Amino acid sequence: MPLPRFLCHRNLTLPADFTTLVTGARLNLGYPTALRLLRCGARVIATTRYPRDAVARYLNEDSGIWKERLEVVGADFRRIHSKNQKRSFALGIRHLMMYKPESTRQTPNQQPV
Repeated sequence: MPLPRFLCHRNLTLPADFTTLVTGARLNLGYPTALRLLRCGARVIATTRYPRDAVARYLNEDSGIWKERLEVVGADFRRIHSKNQKRSFALGIRHLMMYKPESTRQTPNQQPV
Protein backbone atom coordinates (compact mmCIF):
# COMPACT_ATOMS: atom_id res chain seq x y z
CA MET A 1 0.00 0.00 0.00
CA PRO A 2 1.53 3.36 -0.96
CA LEU A 3 2.37 5.83 1.77
CA PRO A 4 1.84 9.58 1.63
CA ARG A 5 4.69 11.36 -0.15
CA PHE A 6 6.13 12.94 3.01
CA LEU A 7 6.51 9.48 4.56
CA CYS A 8 8.31 7.87 1.62
CA HIS A 9 11.83 9.15 2.29
CA ARG A 10 14.01 6.40 3.74
CA ASN A 11 16.03 8.60 6.07
CA LEU A 12 13.12 10.52 7.53
CA THR A 13 13.63 11.37 11.19
CA LEU A 14 11.28 13.32 13.39
CA PRO A 15 11.94 15.38 16.53
CA ALA A 16 11.56 13.52 19.82
CA ASP A 17 8.65 15.74 20.86
CA PHE A 18 6.72 15.17 17.61
CA THR A 19 3.32 13.68 18.42
CA THR A 20 0.78 12.54 15.88
CA LEU A 21 -2.83 11.51 16.01
CA VAL A 22 -3.67 8.85 13.43
CA THR A 23 -7.33 7.87 13.18
CA GLY A 24 -8.34 4.55 11.69
CA ALA A 25 -4.95 3.14 12.66
CA ARG A 26 -5.87 -0.56 12.80
CA LEU A 27 -6.02 -1.32 9.05
CA ASN A 28 -5.68 0.15 5.56
CA LEU A 29 -3.77 3.41 5.23
CA GLY A 30 -3.80 4.35 8.92
CA TYR A 31 -1.84 1.26 10.01
CA PRO A 32 1.23 1.65 7.75
CA THR A 33 1.19 5.41 8.32
CA ALA A 34 1.32 4.93 12.10
CA LEU A 35 4.09 2.32 11.76
CA ARG A 36 6.19 4.61 9.58
CA LEU A 37 5.78 7.52 11.99
CA LEU A 38 6.76 5.29 14.93
CA ARG A 39 9.82 3.99 13.08
CA CYS A 40 10.83 7.59 12.35
CA GLY A 41 10.78 8.49 16.03
CA ALA A 42 7.36 10.09 16.50
CA ARG A 43 5.01 9.49 19.39
CA VAL A 44 1.76 8.15 17.93
CA ILE A 45 -1.72 8.22 19.37
CA ALA A 46 -3.60 5.67 17.27
CA THR A 47 -7.38 5.61 17.40
CA THR A 48 -9.54 2.71 16.34
CA ARG A 49 -12.89 1.16 17.10
CA TYR A 50 -11.11 -2.11 17.92
CA PRO A 51 -8.16 -1.28 20.22
CA ARG A 52 -7.37 -4.85 21.34
CA ASP A 53 -7.03 -6.05 17.77
CA ALA A 54 -4.90 -3.02 16.90
CA VAL A 55 -2.53 -3.64 19.82
CA ALA A 56 -2.11 -7.27 18.73
CA ARG A 57 -1.29 -6.16 15.17
CA TYR A 58 1.29 -3.60 16.32
CA LEU A 59 2.95 -6.10 18.66
CA ASN A 60 3.51 -8.42 15.67
CA GLU A 61 5.80 -5.76 14.18
CA ASP A 62 9.21 -4.57 15.43
CA SER A 63 7.49 -3.08 18.48
CA GLY A 64 10.41 -3.50 20.85
CA ILE A 65 11.98 -0.41 19.33
CA TRP A 66 9.01 1.95 19.56
CA LYS A 67 6.21 0.42 21.67
CA GLU A 68 6.68 2.95 24.50
CA ARG A 69 5.82 5.74 21.99
CA LEU A 70 2.54 4.14 20.88
CA GLU A 71 -0.77 4.77 22.57
CA VAL A 72 -3.80 2.95 21.17
CA VAL A 73 -7.13 4.51 22.07
CA GLY A 74 -10.54 3.01 21.44
CA ALA A 75 -12.64 5.71 19.78
CA ASP A 76 -15.69 5.53 17.57
CA PHE A 77 -15.78 8.82 15.67
CA ARG A 78 -18.98 7.83 13.91
CA ARG A 79 -20.80 9.11 16.97
CA ILE A 80 -18.93 12.41 17.25
CA HIS A 81 -20.67 15.03 15.16
CA SER A 82 -18.54 18.16 15.46
CA LYS A 83 -14.90 18.86 14.70
CA ASN A 84 -14.60 20.56 18.09
CA GLN A 85 -15.43 17.28 19.82
CA LYS A 86 -12.71 15.54 17.80
CA ARG A 87 -10.22 18.27 18.69
CA SER A 88 -11.09 18.10 22.37
CA PHE A 89 -10.07 14.44 22.24
CA ALA A 90 -6.48 15.58 21.65
CA LEU A 91 -6.31 18.27 24.36
CA GLY A 92 -3.20 18.26 26.50
CA ILE A 93 -0.86 17.25 23.69
CA ARG A 94 1.83 19.84 23.27
CA HIS A 95 2.90 19.36 19.64
CA LEU A 96 0.18 17.74 17.58
CA MET A 97 0.05 17.11 13.89
CA MET A 98 -3.27 15.70 12.83
CA TYR A 99 -2.93 13.44 9.83
CA LYS A 100 -6.05 11.72 8.68
CA PRO A 101 -5.81 9.68 5.49
CA GLU A 102 -8.84 10.25 3.30
CA SER A 103 -9.46 6.52 3.01
CA THR A 104 -10.04 6.18 6.77
CA ARG A 105 -12.80 8.76 6.96
CA GLN A 106 -15.93 7.33 8.51
CA THR A 107 -19.18 7.43 6.59
CA PRO A 108 -21.30 9.99 8.48
CA ASN A 109 -24.62 8.15 8.20
CA GLN A 110 -23.30 4.62 8.61
CA GLN A 111 -25.50 2.54 10.91
CA PRO A 112 -23.80 0.44 13.62
CA VAL A 113 -23.77 -3.29 13.01
